[in-house]
Amino acid sequence: MSFEGPVNVNDFNVGNVIGENTGIGNATLHTKVKVEIPRDSALSVTADGNIESLYYKDLLYSDVQFNGVYKGTNVKANINMDSPDNRFNLNGDVTFGEQLGFELDGEFQRIDLRPFLMMEGWETPVLSTSINGRMQGNSIDDMEGTLVLDNTSLVDSNFFYNPGPIYIQALARPDEEKKIQIMSSFMEAEIAGDYYFSSIAKEFKQQLSPGLPSLIQLTEDEVADSTYNHNNFRFNISLHNTEDLSYAFSLPFYNVEEATLSGNVDFAENDIFNVKGYFPRLMFGNSDIRETRLNVNGNQNGTNLNVNTYLVQESGFINARLNSTTALDSVANRLAFDIQNSNTKSNGELLITMGFDRDIDNELESNIRIHPAAINFNNKKIDINDAAIAYQTDRISISNFGISENNMLLL
Repeated sequence: MSFEGPVNVNDFNVGNVIGENTGIGNATLHTKVKVEIPRDSALSVTADGNIESLYYKDLLYSDVQFNGVYKGTNVKANINMDSPDNRFNLNGDVTFGEQLGFELDGEFQRIDLRPFLMMEGWETPVLSTSINGRMQGNSIDDMEGTLVLDNTSLVDSNFFYNPGPIYIQALARPDEEKKIQIMSSFMEAEIAGDYYFSSIAKEFKQQLSPGLPSLIQLTEDEVADSTYNHNNFRFNISLHNTEDLSYAFSLPFYNVEEATLSGNVDFAENDIFNVKGYFPRLMFGNSDIRETRLNVNGNQNGTNLNVNTYLVQESGFINARLNSTTALDSVANRLAFDIQNSNTKSNGELLITMGFDRDIDNELESNIRIHPAAINFNNKKIDINDAAIAYQTDRISISNFGISENNMLLL
């Protein structure tokens, strides 16, 4: 059995069908459709047509050509457009069901990014790139193949950014560990081991909740759910100079010298994770941050974070050290600092603890305590009172906050 004929839609509001939040408005299209329903094979639908006009986030897209075939668990399609603002030609082949896979081959000579991504300071950003990729696997957790972005440029009125080629490779062979590698001019990364993207967010939530049960609540189903695969992998990331990338995307910082971030996750056996980072030099605006070291580790009893960093000044430096631990529905933050420059000599340590709870209506409450401390500032002793901040749904109360010198209240 088969059906064939034209399908014409004039000025139809697509958003009323798929949801106004999608940003898609009225559309006009003309297409020829053929539907085949064989007795011993899968349903197939063939379409060949033209989207005469389509509004997406109030921008008009016109004369979009498309053709494609849907059969069983496979869709093959071509879509192309040639207009002053958008010019591209994309071929795709997607398989779903028991087996997942996709093939992409396309040239994007000009894509107006305004409906998709706008950063501060951007006016009329335009992206051009070529894409070629093929991935396949039993699920999203064991995809294998490559994806390459090349001839990429991002252009606006005040910048031109060309990151060079970006390579993504995934390996998932039965006799080897799974691996994903990313290579580009600004970053190289690798993740290897038994990673499962379908469950990693759930596992991290279950991992962090025992230490902060009021802040990170688990439903009864989440507590009982143990049917998923357990992540056990390691990762390594090398970050190169990102000044051009940060400028193009209006980021408040950029990496100057090669930085590293590495770690491992073992939820299969030991229920632990740890992350180590080293950032030799970062720039936040005009602030020159040097020798930043990061160490995070955790288990079901809680987490521990250590950061050590230096802010370089013309006549000295500021060293800051943070230790933060979570356990038993509380967070303890210990901040130590040392200021050494031509105008200021200061050092000290602050302890700030936070406790969390839930009220009778299951609304989050917190109590913050600033523990008493003495700070040395240019050979003067500055005292910080034992203070508390209580947060509830309908009010915030602050008690005994104060900074003094020789019993004289400064703040």
